[in-house]
Amino acid sequence: MLNVKKVESIDGYVSDADLSKKGGKYIVKELMTYKDYFDKYEDGGYNHTIDPNRMVWVLISKFDKTHYVDGSPVEKAIVTSLYDGETGEMPEMGVTSEEPNGMAQFLKDKKKE
Repeated sequence: MLNVKKVESIDGYVSDADLSKKGGKYIVKELMTYKDYFDKYEDGGYNHTIDPNRMVWVLISKFDKTHYVDGSPVEKAIVTSLYDGETGEMPEMGVTSEEPNGMAQFLKDKKKE
């Protein structure tokens, strides 16, 4: 049997209360296979280094105000974090926005790096 970590024990996990203080809430907090995650939530490139049957924690948080990602503002951010269910490592993380120009400053800052 797999030794799957509880989501609360993963380094980088933010509690519901702390997320709420930042203006966010989890809209998804679910354990599933990587294949299920990809089929349900991704429309981009499949990561072939991850076994399709690997158990992963999928955490999707939505923010109702400006959220800072790597020090750059994103308006009404939607942050998707994928954690390995056994190791707790984060092989994938993505940020999008519901606002048409919500990521403008974030993308501008990333070009400078």
